[in-house]
Amino acid sequence: NKAGGDNGLASAHGGRHASGGGEGGGHDAKIRAAAATSTSSLRLFCCGMDADEKMEAMRLSRQLGATRFDQFDGSVTHVVVGEKGPMSRADFERVSAHVSTGPGLLATREWLEECRDSGQVRLAGAGLATRAEDRTKRLQRLQRRSKESNGGAQGRHGGSDDRGAAAIASEREQPASDTHFLSGCTFCCSQYGTEERERLYTLVDRLGGKHDDSMRRNYTTHLLTPEASGAKYSKCAKWGIHAVTANWLLESDRQGKRLAEEDFAPSLGAGG
Repeated sequence: NKAGGDNGLASAHGGRHASGGGEGGGHDAKIRAAAATSTSSLRLFCCGMDADEKMEAMRLSRQLGATRFDQFDGSVTHVVVGEKGPMSRADFERVSAHVSTGPGLLATREWLEECRDSGQVRLAGAGLATRAEDRTKRLQRLQRRSKESNGGAQGRHGGSDDRGAAAIASEREQPASDTHFLSGCTFCCSQYGTEERERLYTLVDRLGGKHDDSMRRNYTTHLLTPEASGAKYSKCAKWGIHAVTANWLLESDRQGKRLAEEDFAPSLGAGG
């Protein structure tokens, strides 16, 4: 969401965060992977994860002080793959080329836990595919999931009420299309808990948007809030910022397009 390698979202994620998207940097990434002895030198791309797996990976990368990319970047040192989530064909092709012969290494969330627990970058272990046969097996599994993910399966959603973290988690286990129709939008959250906020920001990332916990004039386009109250909400009309509930984001994802914001305006709080 910021430029590659930038740590502008430290307030939201606690660690360094970058949007990625670059195809180059392969030779440099190979050097980085070999030299990554400090956890803060790790450059991670997480993919093939459902909402719960991605949230845990975000926490672990924050604890490690690692740089995490939301989109594939040729400079990543480790590709961290989940067990339950979908994977786009484009991501599979990039990841496969990146780890088959180097420079990147294929890892799992368990490997991140091992690095955190030991306080250093683990150079071996069950969670790190260092052998060619291990990489091949994992890539074959990823290929099958990529084909299934691109087979047109649609996520399932419930009613239209504004829901909390549990509902957001269950609905994101089977994401809808991998389109980026929120490109150009920047989101800020208010009055949602930490887990809810991280899940919402994860969805924003996948749909091509940006996010920042600081609401800024001429930068923030949307405020996600369950109630029409609070300091941030009071600035929306004056600054021309859309105030919507989390359900606007969920329903937009379900329908694969940006819905009308006015149909998801937050209601007045108990004190309003």
